[in-house]
Amino acid sequence: MNKLINKKSFDFTTNKLNSLSREPKSIKSKPQKFSDTGCKNLFLYRYRAGRMAFYIRYNETISKGKYRKKEIYLSDFEPYGPADQVENIRIEVNQRNKSRKDEAPLIHDPLFSSVVLKFIKEGLEGLRVKYITQRKGFMEKYNPKHKRQIKTMLLNMVLHRTKKAELLQRLERAITADTQFIKDKRISKITTDDIDLLMQRLSSTPRQANLLKSHLSIVFKWAIVQGFCSHNPTEKVGTFQTKKAEKITLDDFRARKLINYCHTTMYVKPHCRALIIALHCSGIRAEHLFGLRWQRPQSKTEYEESRGYVDLENKFIHIHKSKKDDELTQHFDEDTEKALTKLNELIRGNEQFTIYARSPWVFPKITLPMEAANYDSYKKAIKAIYSKPNLNLPEGYKNKFARKTAGTFIGANYGMDRGAAYLDNTKEVFKKNYFNEDKIKLKGIKLYDVEAADVVKNEVIAIKGGKK
Repeated sequence: MNKLINKKSFDFTTNKLNSLSREPKSIKSKPQKFSDTGCKNLFLYRYRAGRMAFYIRYNETISKGKYRKKEIYLSDFEPYGPADQVENIRIEVNQRNKSRKDEAPLIHDPLFSSVVLKFIKEGLEGLRVKYITQRKGFMEKYNPKHKRQIKTMLLNMVLHRTKKAELLQRLERAITADTQFIKDKRISKITTDDIDLLMQRLSSTPRQANLLKSHLSIVFKWAIVQGFCSHNPTEKVGTFQTKKAEKITLDDFRARKLINYCHTTMYVKPHCRALIIALHCSGIRAEHLFGLRWQRPQSKTEYEESRGYVDLENKFIHIHKSKKDDELTQHFDEDTEKALTKLNELIRGNEQFTIYARSPWVFPKITLPMEAANYDSYKKAIKAIYSKPNLNLPEGYKNKFARKTAGTFIGANYGMDRGAAYLDNTKEVFKKNYFNEDKIKLKGIKLYDVEAADVVKNEVIAIKGGKK
């Protein structure tokens, strides 16, 4: 066994770290920490999964005689990568040490617009900020949907690149005589008041304003790690109170009517109808259904691009990356099996749909069959189905309410434990969001159920001053 694994500090060299990377993975949940005897404040973390990362650690002065430990992520060590990795890291750490000693800024104070563009180009492509700064959660990158949302909001609302005249008018509205937009300010000059003013401009859309504040916080945390600034002005800014939209559910009769309609009209836009049935019957989230393949992934690329696959022979859907980053196998119910089998037959046997026969995706984009669908792919067609008068669905019913419908039905008919397992939830989450049997027990009962004669008798006694 390599003796380095048992040492807390040693002289970092590329050969020694390469040797350390070959050691068996640790069984401990906490990362192993090593310090460099050849460079002050340079540390190396070796994680359970085998990843190795450089950090700089030092004491930051809070007040006279009071300090707190501060830790900043620098970069990962790439085993058997460039030979000058350690040398370059040491140069950077020495520069940071000198900068702190001289109380000089590490780099120039950039415009916030430059920081935002740099974050979009580099930060969004790297690991999540929460993991870099706190090493909490999974070591993963931003998913495409979240990445797209952050990028769009920053470009449109912070850099004012939106094409919507009404939104641009709100963003450029001058609240004070000397209004200066945060995109034109140096990052060190941005204060809590600047963030608050931006949110006030978006006060007519409170959910949007709260979301933008959350995304700005990510940018500032990333900027602190990169050395662009030393504070996060969003931390002391409040959020707007918003009322959570009530979830709509279908009763058993209307849910069955919708599913039967989709079965009988599968020859018209079959992907759309199969998706509706799977959403209401399988209990699987839409984002996971969009990433399903017809065959089990054979390569690492196929595995990473997809969410799971369908096995028609053994009658199950396997999700290899669920919301909790766990694996999930859901066996077919009768309707899901019928819908997916019919869909497979149509795309392989009907000339009208043969364009989709070569697609690896169960739910591909309509115009780009070799790409997986997303929320917008079938939006118009599904809305048309939900608005059909003969189905008599509640106004405003959408795909996102399908799991609520499924959860309510399963909880009421098969119990909360089975319902929670079917939707891949804990019992507490299922009880809060889908079905609460304690509330249902009170449905339709008559409170304060006393005889009418007793009520009249008590009223007469009260009039007489309590005398019988």
